[in-house]
Amino acid sequence: MNLKGIFAVSTVFFMSQISTGSAIACYQCEEILGPQSQCANNVKKVLTANCTEYFSCIKYKMKDGNVTTIFRNCAPRNKCDVIKGSLTGSQTLSFCGTCNSTLCNSAQMTRAPLLIHSFWMVLYIMYTYSS
Repeated sequence: MNLKGIFAVSTVFFMSQISTGSAIACYQCEEILGPQSQCANNVKKVLTANCTEYFSCIKYKMKDGNVTTIFRNCAPRNKCDVIKGSLTGSQTLSFCGTCNSTLCNSAQMTRAPLLIHSFWMVLYIMYTYSS
């Protein structure tokens, strides 16, 4: 692959990872996990919050002894790291994720943009070297 191709692919990849900084809306709830838990089972019925600029949506599930709590809201982008660093005693974090689009904290979250761009980069490299 020539230097131009590497630069073009790298530029597209890194630009896609930059957040625009615009405000988004997130689901907002905190609840002990149970069969009637709206926060876990029927998130469409919970409140939403308009986040301030540069905040992300967050979802995490924390266990403290026999009690599991689920939490969804707006938060700083590094909130999962903060939570992981502040666990005490019998607290464990079974999931924590942030995302940057409106109401994206409804389900288990993945880094879809990273996966998609990685896929296209691999295809581009395979195409370039197969000729």
